[in-house]
Amino acid sequence: MDAVFALNLLESNSPLGERYAMEYFNSVELDDADFEDNLMMICDSPNKHSREFGLELLNKHHLALHMPKML
Repeated sequence: MDAVFALNLLESNSPLGERYAMEYFNSVELDDADFEDNLMMICDSPNKHSREFGLELLNKHHLALHMPKML
């Protein structure tokens, strides 16, 4: 699975799709080159539930992220 497919699952409003997407995004390591891009993609989603999940991930990992770079 890749991040774009996982985001589509997250935005699908399907409970099973959301579960798989959340598992995928929660399994991405902080040192992964795409972690910050994935986080920004989730937070920028037009889907409210997806944005809320992105903000939860951001809150969970905010100390380890390079916030000025992301902003």
